[in-house]
Amino acid sequence: MVFENIASKSFRLGLSLLLFGIILPPTELDRSCEFEEDAAYALHEGIRRLHALCTEARAYLQDGGTHPGLITSLMGLGKPCLLQSLSIGARENVLELIAAFEWLVEMSQSVAISLFPCKSFTFALSFGKFNNESGHSIEVTQRLDGKSVDNGRDSITIDDSIIARVTAGSPPVTVLWSQGSPEHFVYSALLESGSVVALVWKALARLTLAIQNVGTGDGNYAEIHHHFNMMTMLIDLWRTTFGTIDHDSALSLQLSTTDVRRGVVFCATDGNLAVLLFYELSCQLQRHLGDQPQSLGNKLRETLNLTTNYRNSQRLTSAMQISYLTSTNHGLSSPGVQGEGGLKSNIEDIRAQPHPTMVVQAHRLAAKCFAEEIQNSVHSVNIKRISDLSASLESCLRELQGLQNVLVMYPGAELGDENAKL
Repeated sequence: MVFENIASKSFRLGLSLLLFGIILPPTELDRSCEFEEDAAYALHEGIRRLHALCTEARAYLQDGGTHPGLITSLMGLGKPCLLQSLSIGARENVLELIAAFEWLVEMSQSVAISLFPCKSFTFALSFGKFNNESGHSIEVTQRLDGKSVDNGRDSITIDDSIIARVTAGSPPVTVLWSQGSPEHFVYSALLESGSVVALVWKALARLTLAIQNVGTGDGNYAEIHHHFNMMTMLIDLWRTTFGTIDHDSALSLQLSTTDVRRGVVFCATDGNLAVLLFYELSCQLQRHLGDQPQSLGNKLRETLNLTTNYRNSQRLTSAMQISYLTSTNHGLSSPGVQGEGGLKSNIEDIRAQPHPTMVVQAHRLAAKCFAEEIQNSVHSVNIKRISDLSASLESCLRELQGLQNVLVMYPGAELGDENAKL
């Protein structure tokens, strides 16, 4: 039905395509390849259409509703445009709604690029192309990319405001829920920490693209170096806002409400997955530089060498946090949208993520981390460490088996292909 209405130009269809693209296609069927291509096309086309519609809708509202071409483009010939009759206050609310769609597009695109680096987008990326008329979004991207813009006035971008707000000294999320703080305090801190996770994924996507460009001969190592440093800064910032999950704090999470508990699981899974993907991407980059002349990427090569321990530590921290949440919340479920009856009346919180592929990949990479750490610990004969790591590995493998049993479609082992070459 989604493809039958492909000629339609609406936010509803764009969102339907995006959601359809996230749903895993059936496998082991005669038409499995065709279904996979349909899903990939739907994801890319949904993002492209939403980006185009957001750009047109914002331009129309900022134009004051006087541009006939935009009215025809958005509403079609002969149809009255409801936006023309809106008050100034209502227009501001619509602009805020458009901004939410823009944020959704950028996040969906960032996740797609970072999670599926081997699948290229067939259209121009939307980074920095929103709100061209106001210059707002251009400032966001240019300033994050280290290219300052002088527009003759002081302005604070969305990304800047997020960083400024979370560095103001709010207690970490883990501290708030462990101390039994009121739900609205914990949830407010969760939203702030989640906004940093969004910045982490955007930075990860930029780094992924910059590394891919080197493989095609269009990239430069200075750009990669900048995006690498941006990633480490944002990871450290997120660690500060979210805090550290250990066994006790993970257990205390069971006493929280469903919204807080699931919010923590979602934020922790998304943030730690980005860290694990960053580690894999850095290793891939380091292997690539090892095959290049010593004169290429000297500063980047030096930074990678200096941050080896940092990246190893961050990887293990993320894997441990995923393991703690999985082991202590195993079997813990909350009523679903179908109430007490229905197929999905109760869903385990760890498996309620709307993007199950992210949950699967997070546990796969965590399990990979533990397996490699165990192998490294064998040489030092650290029995206690090997025992702890083995328990964490078993926890992740058990959860992967549980996900495979509960998900209608389960992501294939080729997901992410961290061994892909530049």
